[in-house]
Amino acid sequence: MGDAYYLDNHVVTLEGTLISDPDGADNYDYHQNLNVTVSDGILNIDRVTGGDTAKLLFLHIRAPLPTAPTGLAATVVSASQIDLLWTDSTGETGYLVERSFDGVSGWTDISGPLAVDSTSYSDTGLAALTTYYYRVSAFSNGGSVNSNIDSATTNATPSSYDSWEAANGISGSGRGTDVDGDGFNNEFEYFFGLDPN
Repeated sequence: MGDAYYLDNHVVTLEGTLISDPDGADNYDYHQNLNVTVSDGILNIDRVTGGDTAKLLFLHIRAPLPTAPTGLAATVVSASQIDLLWTDSTGETGYLVERSFDGVSGWTDISGPLAVDSTSYSDTGLAALTTYYYRVSAFSNGGSVNSNIDSATTNATPSSYDSWEAANGISGSGRGTDVDGDGFNNEFEYFFGLDPN
């Protein structure tokens, strides 16, 4: 906000409180002649009685943050897959799933933007006997907030095909059988450490 002689940019909240002064000058009182309020969902901008004539150059309104996703749980599926489930947040425009090797640093986006109301994600192509840490970020135009962090450790890769069949409860089904009907036979799923059931 500013007047004809002193043009300046300020950011206001919907309650009308000045929260930043880009030029760093201590001149809030000089420019406090517009009152910004919200009533029943309506934005009102009124000139306060007295003071210099003001012009509203622009109004920066920050969209609200979404609520944080909750209950993130990581579940091991196989030597190369971990499934994630969480509770949907509100006010989000999408989600990102991030992974880390220590749960503190090195967070990497592994999902790309997921749709509104998403509550699950499968992380595949993982290394056997490795611990992975996860968090889910809900984002909107107002910013992003993170879920809790959860971790899981992938299974060991069986030492032989026969032990893999036994470990998955499908002994004797045969290498060419597609037990779960997903288009990949047992031998393929054994080789890539997938769940055959």
